[in-house]
Amino acid sequence: MSTNTPEELPNCEQCSQQYNLFRRRKQCQLCGQIFCSKCTSKSIPSTKKRACTICLLIINDRTTHEQLGSIRTKHLRAYLIYSKIITSNRLLESCFEKQDLINLIQSRKQQTPDETYVFVQRPIDEIPAPTPTIETPNNVQPAQPESAAEPSPSPPPSMPIRSSPKIAPTRKTLADLSSLESIQELTVGQLKDVLNQNFVSYKGCVEKHELIAKLKLLYRDKQQQSESNTSISNGQSDENLCKICMDEPIDCVFLDCGHLCTCIRCGKQLSECPLCRSYIVRVVRVFKS
Repeated sequence: MSTNTPEELPNCEQCSQQYNLFRRRKQCQLCGQIFCSKCTSKSIPSTKKRACTICLLIINDRTTHEQLGSIRTKHLRAYLIYSKIITSNRLLESCFEKQDLINLIQSRKQQTPDETYVFVQRPIDEIPAPTPTIETPNNVQPAQPESAAEPSPSPPPSMPIRSSPKIAPTRKTLADLSSLESIQELTVGQLKDVLNQNFVSYKGCVEKHELIAKLKLLYRDKQQQSESNTSISNGQSDENLCKICMDEPIDCVFLDCGHLCTCIRCGKQLSECPLCRSYIVRVVRVFKS
């Protein structure tokens, strides 16, 4: 069963109205999706780009988390990738839930420029109060000052001080780990980051040694997978390979239908099971003993 692309759909995906002479197909310049001309009639004043009503809601500074939560995940992903806020590969590695997409959009609105300037104003010297004048008789000349007072130098102009950029912490991946002993040297944040990259949940782990145990299990499973891939490449059957990319072994199961046919990375990108076409409720990683 083949799915139609937005260009082939007879009705607008947003308002469900049929395309006709007065309601033509137009592309939103913020998310790249195709809608009718009525749904993409507004433009951004600063850039003059054509935008759909959903993207206008996304970029509005007054939009709340609850309002963004009512928008489909498909549209949030399309806006982030087409607007070049984040690449598709980076999106798959860092954003696993819909709430992650919403937090990325909200943080993008509040993001400050990389270089900030702090102006330091020196205090201005107090101006001396004028001396009172004393009336003298006509035949007495006022005493002349010995030397004219030199004008006080003006304070130098304020100079901008450029703040030094913050150094981002080193990010670790599973490929960077050379042995089980190297896992002990990672921090708690690095342990959680590596587990997130490989779609391993660490809910319920409150101690560092619990995170280390999970990562060690993941490391051993990765070693076994690499050994199985080597044996497969030597002439064995490819029935255990992912049916989408044909590179990684099958290591996930689709809930609701129970099929095992893809790797975890390909399974996260699918909305329907490639075998039975049923809607994927959740993708769970499996570990082979």
